[in-house]
Amino acid sequence: MTELRRLHIEGVVSGETAKVTNGGLDVNIQDQHSRALDLKFIMATGAPTALTSPTAVDDLTISVADVTGFIDGTYVGVFDLGGAFYFGTQLGATVGNVITLDSPLDNVFSVGSSVIHATANLAVDGSTTSKIFQIGPVGGDVEIDITRILGYMQDGTVMEDSGFGGIAGGLTQGCVLRVSNGVKQNLWNVKTNGDLALIGYDFTYTEKAPAGSYGARFRITYAGQDKHGVTLRLGSGDTLEFIVQDNLAALEVFNIMAQGHQVE
Repeated sequence: MTELRRLHIEGVVSGETAKVTNGGLDVNIQDQHSRALDLKFIMATGAPTALTSPTAVDDLTISVADVTGFIDGTYVGVFDLGGAFYFGTQLGATVGNVITLDSPLDNVFSVGSSVIHATANLAVDGSTTSKIFQIGPVGGDVEIDITRILGYMQDGTVMEDSGFGGIAGGLTQGCVLRVSNGVKQNLWNVKTNGDLALIGYDFTYTEKAPAGSYGARFRITYAGQDKHGVTLRLGSGDTLEFIVQDNLAALEVFNIMAQGHQVE
């Protein structure tokens, strides 16, 4: 029979002596120092193109092989084979093959790096053909851990729990969050604001003030032992997907962001 023994530990924590005799020891988990990530769920609006000129850090313009699909307000992603990536928004129309960005490049990208144009507004019609918004893969052998999902909806119609945003009566098929990492794993399906509140609990409405639009925002947390207690890890080729299966075009704005960090 295995003998159970009490553990007696004496240690110093923050200048205080700790004596533990119940088998447990208080510890402080230090946050890691890898890159923090705030990634919008996006849907590509066409085929990717490639850089035709190398970039430098702090550049606000890029040159691409094909500017088709790049217009004012387009969400732009740049990726190289080494795992570096960048996201920004296009400002104004293209000039020749040059795209102007709202945020400076924070990496050096070589000629041939992949460039995508996308939308981050999920207020689309997915009732006939489902629309898939996603984050990842971010390139190379980079792994990322997603710790929570944040969302924002804006509508000219007042919102309440039985609707979705301001869409009365909720949705029919619903919106699905799933992980795709060689297999498809559905995490949840939501059809009403109440469904979002049930999963995340952190759900609030905002009123017009006094004009403008109504809003709703939500937070669904995965990391933390008092939450799901896990992170959603995405490796090379993996994606986290949000599938729109109904007509959400009546919403003015619908954005979702995943927060997390790059794995060290």
